[in-house]
Amino acid sequence: MRTPRPFSLLLAGLLLAAVTAAPLAAYTIYLKDGTQMVAKEKYRIENGRAIITLPSGTQTFLDASEIDVPRTEQANRTNLGTAVLVDGGQATELSRATPPPPKPQLSDLIAARQAGQLRELPEQRRTAQPARAPVSVTAAGYKDLLTFPRTPYGDPAIPVVFSPLFHNTGADGVQFFQGTTAKRLLVEAITPSEASVFRTLLATATGLLAAREKHGAGALEAVELVMTTPQRSRAGQFLITPDDAAGLLGRQLDVSDYYVRNVQF
Repeated sequence: MRTPRPFSLLLAGLLLAAVTAAPLAAYTIYLKDGTQMVAKEKYRIENGRAIITLPSGTQTFLDASEIDVPRTEQANRTNLGTAVLVDGGQATELSRATPPPPKPQLSDLIAARQAGQLRELPEQRRTAQPARAPVSVTAAGYKDLLTFPRTPYGDPAIPVVFSPLFHNTGADGVQFFQGTTAKRLLVEAITPSEASVFRTLLATATGLLAAREKHGAGALEAVELVMTTPQRSRAGQFLITPDDAAGLLGRQLDVSDYYVRNVQF
């Protein structure tokens, strides 16, 4: 049986916090790989394991060596770290944590793993008008999500689950629309760095599983994510399924490998 991993714990913490009626200040745990997770209180160490209490009171654990102890203690001693105040079902970020150190350049990751298998895509730009040009296709024949018409998602409760999850991704201008089918949410985001691309992928995966848990699997079958740079060049578009999300959050899938293998060009 697999040991619960940090991003699956993050999903559980966010989901349980979202339905908590009373205000809750979360304890933020920083990991050495730059990720972070939310707990009810400070962890304790037993036999080399960090025992962590989730906001629901459920306990789980991970290897204590994975925790960035100095950063965790400093953040929770001198400020609120990435604490989230939950009141009446509304999550409000109290302060922002310093983004984790940049990961290796995405171009290097692509070259190291699948050199020559990704082609640079033509630059696309957003329009200010609600009505867009007819939907085009990408070089590989996928529907071009940048030209897909923007209409509100059918169930307004679904974007509400996603919105707070992007606060610490580094992404700007995150918007939610109806996807290419009735049960797909389209997420559009400006990602100014490669680190923000990866964090946006993980936040989207978290939102997909959280929305399905809260509103039922039939409420959302997948998420279509399209990212651009601040200059409006493509940063990648993806179709993220529940299986993809579970693999990314459970660490069965490495986020950089996932990018290379699943980006729609």
